[in-house]
Amino acid sequence: MTLGLSGHGRRIVLFGMIGVLNTAIDFCVFAVAYYLFGAPVLIAHVSAFLVAATNSYIFNQKFTFRRSREERNVPEFLRFLTVTGTGLLVSSIVVVVLSDHIHVLAAKLAAILCTLLIGYIGSSVWVFRRSPPYASGDRDG
Repeated sequence: MTLGLSGHGRRIVLFGMIGVLNTAIDFCVFAVAYYLFGAPVLIAHVSAFLVAATNSYIFNQKFTFRRSREERNVPEFLRFLTVTGTGLLVSSIVVVVLSDHIHVLAAKLAAILCTLLIGYIGSSVWVFRRSPPYASGDRDG
């Protein structure tokens, strides 16, 4: 799927499309946990976040940043977990603080928006970055 774009523009569009899917997953899992199961706001948020973040990694590494099986590795996944953990921390603070002042679903939406921003910046510049080729095979510079 090229969408008539290349490079960074294509990645932004795909990241956004996958983000819409992940937002729907996050929002629905949160609503089910909070309203149907009576989970506290933070538990519902963390549960929904983890489901959506797992989907995000799978879809973005495959489609947005086009990682092959050979390119997938432990350091990349650890970088993803670091960015995801940062997003979880920031969004947890946002949802807990805002839910005391505005409707819980509006607070959740604000938290999701924070997560999308952190996720795209972290993914594009750190998690899925491609290593520059080394000149003449010299890895030390």
